[in-house]
Formats: sequence, C-alpha cells, structure tokens
Amino acid sequence: MDDQSGIIKMLSDLIAFRTVTSDQKEVRRALEHLDAHFEWLPVERKILEHNGVFSLLVSMRGRDWQKPHILLNGHIDVVSASETEFSPRVEKNRLYGRGAQDMKGGLVALIMAFKECMTEPNPPDVALLITGDEEIGGADGTGYVVGELGIRPDFVLVGDGSQRDYWEIITKEKGGLWIEMIAEGVNSHAARPWLGDNAIDKIIAAIESVKRLVGPVEHNQWKSTASVTVIGTDNTVQNMIPARARAVMDIRFTEGLADTPDEVLREVVRWTPDVAVRAMAKVPLFMTDEDHPMVRRFADSAHSVYKKGVSFGFSHAASDARYFSEAGIPTVIFGTVGDKWHADGEWVDLESVELMQKIVTEFLRASTEQRKV
Repeated sequence: MDDQSGIIKMLSDLIAFRTVTSDQKEVRRALEHLDAHFEWLPVERKILEHNGVFSLLVSMRGRDWQKPHILLNGHIDVVSASETEFSPRVEKNRLYGRGAQDMKGGLVALIMAFKECMTEPNPPDVALLITGDEEIGGADGTGYVVGELGIRPDFVLVGDGSQRDYWEIITKEKGGLWIEMIAEGVNSHAARPWLGDNAIDKIIAAIESVKRLVGPVEHNQWKSTASVTVIGTDNTVQNMIPARARAVMDIRFTEGLADTPDEVLREVVRWTPDVAVRAMAKVPLFMTDEDHPMVRRFADSAHSVYKKGVSFGFSHAASDARYFSEAGIPTVIFGTVGDKWHADGEWVDLESVELMQKIVTEFLRASTEQRKV
C-alpha cells in the first residue's frame, strides 16, 4: 500500500467514527481502534480517563513518559454534523468529511510519522497524545495530562489543521475572555420612557465601552477583537421598557491589550461601571519564541521537504497548545491544508497530509541526530 492509499484508508476509518465531543463512548471506540495500530511497536500505551473524557498516550517503552524529548499532540473529537458528513469521500485529491481538516487529517500524519520512526534502529524519544475534548476547551484531555499528570516534554508539536490554504508554522494564538454583562433598570410603559430606566441602553453603552477599550477590528491582523455574541432582555411584550438586559461578548486579545485574561477582565470592569460583569471562560495567550532551537529545527525540516517555503504565522482562535505554553514548554502548531472547519463540506488536501507526514518524520529524525552530537 503506497503512502496516499494508507492515508486515505486510515483517515476514512477515523472519519467514520462519529467522535462528537459529547459522545465519549464513541471517542473511546475510536481511540481503541487507533491503539491497535501500535501493538507491534516498542511502545507503552495508556487510555486515560478524566471526568468522562478519554485520551490515548503512546510513549517509548523503557522511557519516562512524563519527560519525552518531543510530544506529538492532537485531538480526535469533532463538532456535531449531519450523518452524511461522517461518510468520507475522495474527490480530486481532497478527502471530505467531518473532522477531515480539524483535525483527523493532521492526526493521521502524526500517527504515520510516529509509527515510521518507531520502526527504525535508533528511534527518537517521542510520545503521542491524542485527546477527546479539544473542541470544548481541552481541560480534561490535554489540560489534565499537563496540569495533573505533569507531562513535561522538551518540545511539543500540535498537529491541528491550518486555518489558511497554505502552510504556516503557528507560534502564537490570541488569548480569550468570554464575559457576561448584566444591566439593571426600571420598568415603565414604552410610551413614557422617562418614567423608567432602560436596561438595554446601559448594555449598549457597556458594549461600546468594551469595543473602545479593545479597539477597532482590522481584517486578519494580530490585534485584539471584541464581538457581541448574545444580547437580550426578559421582556415578553413589545411596549415595555426592560428592567434587565444581558449581553455576552467574546474578546480575543494579544499582548498589545494585556498579558492575561484577568488583566483584560479588570480593565473591562473598570470601563463598564454601570453593569455587572462576570467571566464565563478564560483562555491564556499562546506564544513561542520563533528563535528557539527546536522551533528553528522544525522550520528547517519543513523547508527541506516543502521546497516552496513555510512561514511563521499566528491564529485568531485557541487550541490545546495553550496548556503547554502555560507550563513553559516551547510549542508550535502545524497542520494540514484544507477548508470548511466546523461546516458541511469540510475537506483536507491529501497531498498536504502526505507532506506533513514527511515533514514530521524528517523533524523527528533530525532531532534524534542532533541529540547524538
């Protein structure tokens, strides 16, 4: 079986598993299916469980799984989709199906590179972590393995799908803060607004204050953004001034605004004195030095395989890379090329899966040679 035939077979099998994050029984079935791929390799395999979320950790036999030189990290869970999206199909070198790009295509590349290197006489000191809850924050997958089990690799490669149609090595992702704002007012008849105190007016003013704090939106730039995602009142009639209003905002921040979600929250509270503010979720910034030797080595491997060149880049959204970054572990994100994440018609470019496998394999080999020097 040639490389692309093997990729199509493994990826099609994975997409057929309906590994929606909420269905951890199916996630476990898929992880057990993958576990069988490693049976004849010199590795230790553990299926982990935390708060009902399953992960698979594969590490070199006889080595400390908590301290591998390199950790390959990916997730097998996907967002929900119609039944047809779990029936993979191939058209013009693209494989379609839920999770093809986010991120089962990248996961196949990591697995195949890992397996190839494990069969060599001098295999690299590498481990593989596949989790089942990245799409809802990763706290019980990667967060658990890093925070509670204490895994501390020297370097991490997260194989998540690229968010563009070209290759990039992602070295930073924006932090996130989701806030709920509640405004209290006084009811009155809408024909006599001076008798009431409109809670919507307070919410709108607070939203505008947050937008001024964060700054204007600029297309596809490394810059903080603030988006209103929910707004409403308790009103059930159209002619009453509302006494209560609620809004939810999604803030993505860079170091230009703050270094931590708590710093952003403090500023939001200071800028919105007329509403109550509550943090619903906090995500730290992910940043890795592009000049770190391991990052440079990975970039060199990417350039040696993909002659057109690979640049450094950033992501607007968050991934499990932040858990490693918080622990001070140098990490990069590098994934396949595709489109339609979280949407019908999701696809991955099959050539990019094969190229990613070759890049990761070259990087693992180069890291092994460097350690021998």
